[in-house]
Amino acid sequence: MIALCSTLLYHGVLARGLGRGKRNAFERLPIEVLDNILLFSGASSLATRNAIQLVSRQFRCIVVLNTNFLRDLASLPVQTSAFYAQFQRAHSLGRTFDLILDERNERRPLPPPTCLLSGITFAHTVVVLHTVNVGEALAALARRPSCDVLTKLVLAPVGDFTTAKRVLLPLRGQDGEIPIKAPNLKSVELRQMAVDFPKTFGLRHLLVDCRSGADLFVTYNAFRPQTLHAILARNKSLETVELRSPIGDSYLQDSDQSVAMIALLEVAKFKLTTSHVPVMAWILSRLTLSTQACISLEIGEYAKKDVDVPSLVRAMCEFSSAMTSSSASDFDALPSTARVLAEH
Repeated sequence: MIALCSTLLYHGVLARGLGRGKRNAFERLPIEVLDNILLFSGASSLATRNAIQLVSRQFRCIVVLNTNFLRDLASLPVQTSAFYAQFQRAHSLGRTFDLILDERNERRPLPPPTCLLSGITFAHTVVVLHTVNVGEALAALARRPSCDVLTKLVLAPVGDFTTAKRVLLPLRGQDGEIPIKAPNLKSVELRQMAVDFPKTFGLRHLLVDCRSGADLFVTYNAFRPQTLHAILARNKSLETVELRSPIGDSYLQDSDQSVAMIALLEVAKFKLTTSHVPVMAWILSRLTLSTQACISLEIGEYAKKDVDVPSLVRAMCEFSSAMTSSSASDFDALPSTARVLAEH
């Protein structure tokens, strides 16, 4: 690809130098190809990018007018000076950014983590699955008085736990959680992350995965019951909720048992996976879902003891009775998972 871009650059300069009346080689290329030329050939240095822009009027128009051009911070030049030159120029033009570090660019050359972290607070979408220590990413967002542009947040346990703990310790609130003030947040996916969103009231998608057997990042980083309850209570607009061992067993013993019920009537899909019946019972006893919601309940994964089936069925019966009319029997109203357990 780099060789091809260099060839096109050479012929573009040659065509321009000959002063022909026809459009030069660059200006006959599709915009998508020009985008890639800037990404590969122009990433080496600021001087190279300036040379490319001098070659083609169309190329300059793309850079100046296309507000989505190189929107992802991970696609900016890998050299520090070139990264900041491109970032500052785009920021001065009022362009929006994303920071997406997922499986699609895991093996690609990327800008240094310090560069990516410097722009994370300007990103509408933040996906951190590799490269950047998740503790440092969280810290950058938590230090911000308000992350007004953030609409989607996906975090996984990246980096070592010691660094994350050291960076996040000064930022934890009185309840021990890390607050991120993001009033426009719509989608959240957290894996081994206990984070609070005190200014978020319009979530539509929530995924929390704190299963200790899922990874080796940390074994005790689940939510406190009050924090998870508060997030659900503030976001009545939720449409999909997936909770995988979201509450720490040790936190449940000291939790307030008198918290109010939460009506999540907009939820179309609700999935709860846990290892222990008390955690499932605590969550289900405080939720009211629509009778049209698709509900999936799984228990026993990574469990060290046998599941207390009678207690499980009792909790599901109480949950289903709160969702159905008094004329329907609890057994008929049970989710399919509970009915199979009850029959056995």
